[in-house]
Amino acid sequence: MANKPKRHDIQLAKEILKRWYLQAKYRGKTTAMEETKRIYELLQYFEDVTDWRIL
Repeated sequence: MANKPKRHDIQLAKEILKRWYLQAKYRGKTTAMEETKRIYELLQYFEDVTDWRIL
């Protein structure tokens, strides 16, 4: 069984996605920009709705 996610894990993943987004933007890859933005938004939603006290 995998370890339960921690808030720090979500924040780290978001930082990585920001870097990927900026790299895609620099290279002109609009599809990659849209995909990384969508994943970032999902992580943000997960972070917002998670009750971190029970994890």
